[in-house]
Amino acid sequence: MRRLFPELYGFALLSVNALNEFITRYSLNSNILEYLQKEINSNKLMEQKLIYPIFHIDEGLYSFEYKLSDDGKKSHIKSDGSLSICGIGYLVDFTYASLVEKQKVIEFTIPQGEYEIEFDVDSEKEQIMIEFKRVNRE
Repeated sequence: MRRLFPELYGFALLSVNALNEFITRYSLNSNILEYLQKEINSNKLMEQKLIYPIFHIDEGLYSFEYKLSDDGKKSHIKSDGSLSICGIGYLVDFTYASLVEKQKVIEFTIPQGEYEIEFDVDSEKEQIMIEFKRVNRE
């Protein structure tokens, strides 16, 4: 089992392909964290559901688990079939291939769609559990 460090006391859930397209389209530099620190930019990425930050995580090496359900009400992130999680601090020099190579990100499969996110953090056991609740648009 791979474990992650909550760089700068948080994690970021990423819809990587869509985020990389956004970075290219708007000619952003690799410091995505700096871009996110401006509220208007943060809102832009959050509205497009490309990134979901999880803040106030104690230091440690966290195991990561997730589960799926079908009862979401409000969309927080879009999946094109896969998502990733990394420490928020790794967005300072965001080069996804480099994060994968350095094992600073965990990739996982989530069916395409929009999801509400609920998470539970156990700092003592260094575990984070995220539930992805599919939002049905009918």
